[in-house]
Amino acid sequence: MHDFDQPAPILLDSLPPEQLEAARDPLPRLRRIEGRWLWPDACFDAQMALKERLLAERPELVLGALPGREAAIDEALAVVGAETGLAPEGTPLQRLVRITQADICLLEEVEGEHVLVAAALAFPSGWTLAEKLGRTMARIHVPVPPYDQGVNLRVERMFTNLRAGQIVWRANLNPHRDFRLHRPESEAMSRKARHPGGAQPYLRSERQTLMRLPQTGAILFSIHTAMVRNEAFPGA
Repeated sequence: MHDFDQPAPILLDSLPPEQLEAARDPLPRLRRIEGRWLWPDACFDAQMALKERLLAERPELVLGALPGREAAIDEALAVVGAETGLAPEGTPLQRLVRITQADICLLEEVEGEHVLVAAALAFPSGWTLAEKLGRTMARIHVPVPPYDQGVNLRVERMFTNLRAGQIVWRANLNPHRDFRLHRPESEAMSRKARHPGGAQPYLRSERQTLMRLPQTGAILFSIHTAMVRNEAFPGA
């Protein structure tokens, strides 16, 4: 779906030890962050160049917002800009793409459930922004079998209890046969199409942070994606 050419892998030689430890944790848990929470890695220039191509060629897949979310987007821009020190040009959502290596999603509570209300999403893996925008967390995670009602209740409770100024993070680590960072897929795709089998020479790790914006109360969810060679991490 939405084939986009990335001619060569954009790979890190290794992952930060604390990210690898968090990704391998058998009981995934959120960890507190004190101090800096967004930073570039060795793939910054290559990933940012790919983001610019996506903005030019596939803006409808990268940018999305529900009406009336300008205040949350502007506050996210201010908070992320203060962290990265960057001040790019463009529309507010375009600037969110250009202001950090990470993807940025914004969620707000609507009728007791958190809903995805805006995103600057260059590097999705297995989902498409247009299908998830305006959806609750439970609906966003269709079709993800482990995300059941119990998991959703814990996630909603965590979002509700997240205090302004508090920043938490987690990481994952998943084998992939495809090195492309931009991999949107539709919910309508079959399981076989999603998981075609074969060798999986790459590992994809997302370092995800969560914080509540102090003025609008929106949840800012950042996703910093890294790709490494599977052979560098035996047993991952």
